[in-house]
Amino acid sequence: MKLPKLSIKDILLVALIGFIIFTQFFGSSDDPDPKTVTIVIPEVSGTVEETVKDVPKTTVEIYDPIPKTVTKIIVDKEYKEKYERAIKENDSLTAINLFLQSIEINEYNKVLVDNDTIKLVAYVKTRGILLKYKVDYTIKENTITYDPVVVKERPKFTLLVGGGLIAPTNQLDLTMGFKADIGFQNQKGNIIEAGYDTQQNIYLGYKHAIKLGKINLNPFKKKKQPF
Repeated sequence: MKLPKLSIKDILLVALIGFIIFTQFFGSSDDPDPKTVTIVIPEVSGTVEETVKDVPKTTVEIYDPIPKTVTKIIVDKEYKEKYERAIKENDSLTAINLFLQSIEINEYNKVLVDNDTIKLVAYVKTRGILLKYKVDYTIKENTITYDPVVVKERPKFTLLVGGGLIAPTNQLDLTMGFKADIGFQNQKGNIIEAGYDTQQNIYLGYKHAIKLGKINLNPFKKKKQPF
């Protein structure tokens, strides 16, 4: 079968359309070079305190014969007066009970802070009752760094338009033909298309996309955090 003879005009037209198709199909813009992103989380401080029981206080002196020193301590004034009264009245049972209560081992558990960023649970063991506590906390400044990654992903819906030349193979009619078509592509890459040419032919078609590689859908590279 002899190939149809093409005029210079037809050759130039085919070359021009081929060049346009080549540059549009294979040409692509360079991916942007994302810069490393650094996020600084500022320091956060706070204080939690509570007076469990407010008691009157007094100062007493403790004498140590060896090496003959005097130490001043602060004690519960109410307990001191009760103990002294029991000793004065020779009420040894009350005196012993007061002493044992003062050295009782107590334990306390309480959630001091519970919010979106921190949960602080306190545990305290005391000799005697807990009168007051205060907790100062600081969440130190932290820096998080990550490298963005360019993600290529098809849109949910794409409209495709195109055309093409029809080279004649019939020796009786060597007229060049032209075909115009329109297509609809979904996010998976599948295409439904329809077309019409200058020879009054109608085209209907379907193209199914076959993946040859995986698309990275993770926009950030994992990087160890400096905690």
